[in-house]
Amino acid sequence: MNCIENTDKSFGRNSGQAGVGGMAGRIVMLIVGIILIIGVAMPISTEVITAQNFTGTTATITNQIPIFLAIGSILLVIGATMFA
Repeated sequence: MNCIENTDKSFGRNSGQAGVGGMAGRIVMLIVGIILIIGVAMPISTEVITAQNFTGTTATITNQIPIFLAIGSILLVIGATMFA
């Protein structure tokens, strides 16, 4: 018998029990994720990028970081609602 193997078969999603939190857990995860991305990561990354005074290709690439964060937040919403 493997020591790492889970011997408690009543634990987990396959035991017929509802997942921890269910839909409420997904909603909380979604709200926290959006707050962290939109409210924290985007303003900080924008401030850091503008403070560095990049030019040329580096400026073009780093100016796309907030856009990728916005796309990530949209994908977070789609993923959380699609698999509900």
